[in-house]
Amino acid sequence: MSRVPLSQVSCSGDPGTCADTVDLPTAVRGASIGFSVLVVGGLLTPIAVRTWDVLGLVWLPGVAVLAFAWAAGKACAGRDSIVQGMLAASGAYMFVLPLVALGTGGLDASQVSLTAIVAVIIGGGSVPMRRYARARRSSWSCR
Repeated sequence: MSRVPLSQVSCSGDPGTCADTVDLPTAVRGASIGFSVLVVGGLLTPIAVRTWDVLGLVWLPGVAVLAFAWAAGKACAGRDSIVQGMLAASGAYMFVLPLVALGTGGLDASQVSLTAIVAVIIGGGSVPMRRYARARRSSWSCR
């Protein structure tokens, strides 16, 4: 499957311009990036809490949203890139779950399921947002 730059892709109905399948290696690379952001953010949590107590309340959710969006940012320009973004974001969370279980001594089923839902929503939603931002950026003329 050849890769086409995002600026040259329009998935408005012409099936020949969009990829038909999810690019799993790219989704795994995105999940790896999201995993790295989650691990580094988790390791920096004690510093954030000591710096400012209120920052400790929003630090981990903010890191999670950033990690899920960054993981989904690796999605390609194909028709299934939203699904690929969802896979990358939820994969990043699934990669970090064993570390969370080791660090906390167990997993809370409701927290795991709600965070997985957030990963799917952020992973799927960040792909159209990224496309919109790229389209806006390419329309600017700096002459």
